Amino acid sequence: MAGKNEAHRRIAAEVKRPRRSGFDAFHERAGVTEDWWIQSTPMGDLVLRYLESDDLAAAMAHLARAQDETEVWFKKATLARCRPPSGQDRAQQCARHRWGTRRG
Repeated sequence: MAGKNEAHRRIAAEVKRPRRSGFDAFHERAGVTEDWWIQSTPMGDLVLRYLESDDLAAAMAHLARAQDETEVWFKKATLARCRPPSGQDRAQQCARHRWGTRRG
């Protein structure tokens, strides 16, 4: 995540302050518990994300079809930071690696 610490910190600040109620409502609608942080390593900084849900596939399906203003903002803010390998669909790649829904 070289050079992206500030972008992630801005997202976190928005989630904690002006978008907090919308983000909490998203978690309730999607049925997820989430936590994320920046971890410094010898190889550089990493964003670590923890998601828990009784049905993670349903939670991700909810996010994929979400039209709520906060959810749309969050998708754009986080998907913009994914860099899929050449030739792969950005949303699909990010869903696999960011949200832990690996399939085939």
